[in-house]
Amino acid sequence: QNVRILLTNPDGNAVRSSSDLVISDGPTFTTTSLANGEANASYSANIDVTADSATTIAINSGSSLPSGITLGSTSNVSGSTYRAVLSGTLPNTASETTYNFTLKATDAQSQVTTQALSITATVGISNSGGFC
Repeated sequence: QNVRILLTNPDGNAVRSSSDLVISDGPTFTTTSLANGEANASYSANIDVTADSATTIAINSGSSLPSGITLGSTSNVSGSTYRAVLSGTLPNTASETTYNFTLKATDAQSQVTTQALSITATVGISNSGGFC
């Protein structure tokens, strides 16, 4: 939304701003949780953000993704929706493991929003025996 400012002093003199001021909401993550995935298997998830200006999605400083998982570049998929894709192969773990990390979305006005997320790598039953 664009606005202009009008200042009026007590004697009635006034001045109006010569250019529009842009009022902008910061980006909002619409992806707030992720599905579990199988350990040592392919994983892919969309990370979606809504924003009123061009936005990038990145890993927040001090945070890291699970080994084998990467965050793709951000694209504008439609209107005010921006998307980056998490993809790769989840680590090969012996037991169920949850990986916590934080992503950040930064819009054209340098407004930043962060979102804590997690992926749980599940482990299937590996049993060479049978039922008796």
